[in-house]
Amino acid sequence: MNRALTRHVCSNGPAWGKDRGSMPQPARGTVSYRPGRDGRPGAWWGRITCHDGSRPWLELGDWPNSKQGRARAKETAAHLTERFASEGIVGTPQRGPKLKALRATTSSWWGEYFKHRVALGFDSNEGAYRTHIQPVLDKPWVEVTPTDCERLRDALDAKALEGKASPKTMFNAWTVFTTAAKAAAGQWKKDKPKKLRVRLDNPCIGIVPPDMDDSKELQWLYPDEFLRLVSCALVPLEARRLYALATYLFVRAGELKALDWSDVDIERGIVSVRVSWDRESGELKQTKTGNKGIRRFAIEPNLLPLLRAMHTEANGAGPVITMRDQKWWAADLRKHLEAARVTRAALFRNDATCKRLRFHDLRGTGLTWMAVRGDDVLKIQQRAGHTNFETTQRKYIRTAEAVGEVIGAVFPALPLTLLSPLNGLANRPNDPQAVDIVVEAPGIEPDQRRMADTIG
Repeated sequence: MNRALTRHVCSNGPAWGKDRGSMPQPARGTVSYRPGRDGRPGAWWGRITCHDGSRPWLELGDWPNSKQGRARAKETAAHLTERFASEGIVGTPQRGPKLKALRATTSSWWGEYFKHRVALGFDSNEGAYRTHIQPVLDKPWVEVTPTDCERLRDALDAKALEGKASPKTMFNAWTVFTTAAKAAAGQWKKDKPKKLRVRLDNPCIGIVPPDMDDSKELQWLYPDEFLRLVSCALVPLEARRLYALATYLFVRAGELKALDWSDVDIERGIVSVRVSWDRESGELKQTKTGNKGIRRFAIEPNLLPLLRAMHTEANGAGPVITMRDQKWWAADLRKHLEAARVTRAALFRNDATCKRLRFHDLRGTGLTWMAVRGDDVLKIQQRAGHTNFETTQRKYIRTAEAVGEVIGAVFPALPLTLLSPLNGLANRPNDPQAVDIVVEAPGIEPDQRRMADTIG
């Protein structure tokens, strides 16, 4: 039996035998008697279904083919099922009505958990669950064991090593799972009535999390690169305005998409960040951080002319900017950088040490510029909406200290072509192109070739 177990057992598969009935029942095992051959005695066998779909037979004992022998075989199968389940070898059925019933139970609990998070103003995190957790561990919480948790952790680590996802994404997925585990065990402080509790213990306790690799360098734009981007006639006007707003307002992409003209005080030059767009539900939610979900701060002076022009065009109503689906944000940005002849290798390199530029890094660009300018660190933290100062220091202040003032003047005046919707004609590359006049800020001294490229 040990040889068979060593040869066939896979991680966390379903329990013994065939599935019968429409509701999940305790696994007792379906057994079968096999007559002996070549002078060997007969024996009772039980079948186990593994997570990969294999279904090896395991010998239970050589009891006689009788009611008493069948009863002994059933007892042994039930005992082995309990033992294998505790070791993470067997668990949820792979097929049949029992599997459907168990999955319905699993899905209903996670569904209530996601609703509870949204009601509290948090991200539902359903996307991380569906993408990274459910394919590996799809079973009710009452059946989840510490071995299951270790298996999930190992799968997340493997996914990161294979390059299918970043270590940070896998670490975040693990956090989604462990937070849900607290809720299932009645230990989540956001569920004081313990409505989500379905077990007495937390199976994640003592499990080492996935590896967290922070060694990759994040990218941000230099002021001259930014000016080339927002001045390029080959880039649609709406996109150039979007990049200017993302950089000068320091907001997250979801916050920018949810920003309404009612949140912008044009007369006083103040913006209020109150809500964010939830990509999973498609609805607005409270911002993630800040003073009870609200951040209010002065608008950068060089952004005000653009905001006033856009405010007039929109008659002061509706969303400040229209954004495409999220899946296009990073790809569009890199395509537009190439069109603007911003070709610094680090912006496009994605390897073990460097992460290529993302749309989110426009926000990081503005916050880094604040640090380069010498703004108070608490002011930077408030603009960013960070609750933890370590995040502000690690991501922006240390980077600014490394580059100093060699990048030139930050938050330069924006190109005048951004102020006029007539420049929308330049959205089509095959049409005659208008000439963009770049308003350079003091301290930025582009070489003659770069200036020629910009004007031409």
